[in-house]
Amino acid sequence: EESRRLAALQDPLTGLPNRALIMDHLRLALARNRRRPSNVGVLFVDLDRFKVVNDSLGHQAGDLVLVTTGERLRVALRPPDTIGRLGGDEFVAVCEDIGGEADALAVAERLAASLEAPMRVAGRDVRIRASIGVALSASQHSDPAVLLAEADGAMFWAKRSGSGVALFQERMRGGTEGVQPPKSPGAHGLRHRPRLPGRSRDDGRRGERGVPRRGDERLARGLSAVH
Repeated sequence: EESRRLAALQDPLTGLPNRALIMDHLRLALARNRRRPSNVGVLFVDLDRFKVVNDSLGHQAGDLVLVTTGERLRVALRPPDTIGRLGGDEFVAVCEDIGGEADALAVAERLAASLEAPMRVAGRDVRIRASIGVALSASQHSDPAVLLAEADGAMFWAKRSGSGVALFQERMRGGTEGVQPPKSPGAHGLRHRPRLPGRSRDDGRRGERGVPRRGDERLARGLSAVH
């Protein structure tokens, strides 16, 4: 009975908390945060061009990349923080007692840095990058689904702008139409998900409307050339 209960809360590939458990962690964190003058941070991590790894090296290699990514992200976090896998190449970190935006962005940069070293997969060195969206909840926030959606929207803009890390800003809620990515690649600001015609969940990996990007082709060539 206990093993079945644990299996229902764990991602079978990485052993990390799955969506149900990470949302439970987030609900509890938000409840505790009501009594604290700090923030809960949600960091939405999405691997860039992961589909190219699967297509070039096979799904077994892709699974190894996901397992390695999960372990690196877990080690990069503080012990009280939680990292889980939502599915596919999407991971979510829940961080309590975050002092403010600078602290949350520092955590995001640390997660990104943990993925910089190449992974040895199928006899080749594979370099993986991620786009990370950051959302902060002050004490008045109580809806975990809203906070996760904000982090997801920030991640999309981080991916679209190429900045790597993006912070959701409340003042931009509802202003999704016509919002432009930052001119500076390193700038942090709101990256709220716009309503793009025909956008699917895979568009962030293949460009708008699923059109493969030039970077995908370069990565594919790089994978075939690295031994």
